[in-house]
Amino acid sequence: MSNPSLAQYHLNKLKDLGLVVENNGEYSIVNEVKVDVMRNFLRVGTLIVPRFVFYAVFFTVFAVYLTFVAFPYFQYMPVLELLCGVLIASAAVYWYEAQRAWRSAPSP
Repeated sequence: MSNPSLAQYHLNKLKDLGLVVENNGEYSIVNEVKVDVMRNFLRVGTLIVPRFVFYAVFFTVFAVYLTFVAFPYFQYMPVLELLCGVLIASAAVYWYEAQRAWRSAPSP
């Protein structure tokens, strides 16, 4: 590292997280963290949420909006029914994946 104080800063951050412990100036690992476990999560402020939540919200809002706007035209354009069905199915899949990711998250 370019600066010893930078190394000290990062060690203190790890210590605050409970990942390392200091014994007479020497640090040892307390908990090993699997980084790939958090791969499917994003930090939003202080919250950590599965990235699938954003996709699920997008598809849900789009499906609801299109369903209400296009409902009067379903009889004239049957492809709109198919499109709404695909959007609803996509939203359902993303909500399912989001809750699966949430349950698989490591507990703090």
